[in-house]
Amino acid sequence: MSKCNLLILILFSKIILAQDCQQNEIFADSCFVASNYKLAAKEYLRCVFICKSSDYKLYAKVANSFAKYEDFLRAADYFEMASAKSENDSLQIDFRIKKAECYLLANQLHYAIIETKGLKNIGFPNLEAKRNTIIALNYWKTEKYGTSLKYFLKADNNKNTEEITMIFYNPKNFVRPSPFLAFVYGFLLPGAGEIYAGETRSGLKTSALSAGIFLGGYQITKAVSFGSAVSVAAPWLLLFQWQGIGNAMSHAIELQKSRRKATKAKLLKIVNWHSFMETKKRAIIK
Repeated sequence: MSKCNLLILILFSKIILAQDCQQNEIFADSCFVASNYKLAAKEYLRCVFICKSSDYKLYAKVANSFAKYEDFLRAADYFEMASAKSENDSLQIDFRIKKAECYLLANQLHYAIIETKGLKNIGFPNLEAKRNTIIALNYWKTEKYGTSLKYFLKADNNKNTEEITMIFYNPKNFVRPSPFLAFVYGFLLPGAGEIYAGETRSGLKTSALSAGIFLGGYQITKAVSFGSAVSVAAPWLLLFQWQGIGNAMSHAIELQKSRRKATKAKLLKIVNWHSFMETKKRAIIK
């Protein structure tokens, strides 16, 4: 085979491969839009490795696909690659912030804080706000609410200082009702823990049953003996009391989680936070 024919063959192969890669990427885009994120990630990876693409957009698409089916650690790796491939400063920072968000979603809080605190002198207000919000959420998850408040205020650029501060200084938003207090109240007075935790009807029922058992025990004491009253009434009294305590603590935990979730959503709305996970077609980067 002559050199000329060999060059033509190589050129033709490259053209066919480029077309195949382009078709693969189009197919992957359609998979992503159809919410078939796992297949989308697989097809994007084919474009990356088989076609040896160095386009940062393709790496970002891989990352978004992994993130969508909640493989956050692999998503973080590909956001890092997208950042390394991009030559645009703001895009590099944006990808690193998304990488930090993936760590946050994977509960790898140590890595999330390292990634975000490593971004200094960003120079882009919107990206600075995103960085500070990620840090605020990181401290929120670790229940360091004082530090979380500090970074939420930074993310908001102190525009709504009073509103954000008032949210944090209202204990009902994230620390009430306390499961510990629900236990203490329920231990001291049957039904009181449930009433404290917001289960008023159940708490009154526990109190009424406990009072009835106590009165029954008192009548047995008068008619027979104190020992007989204890052996008959005490097991039932303890049963209803500890059931009430368990119910109170369980409800307190669930209500606390619900309030924290609502409070976090309110704070994110104030600072105008939008996760990259929210937009269905975000992987289709033009």
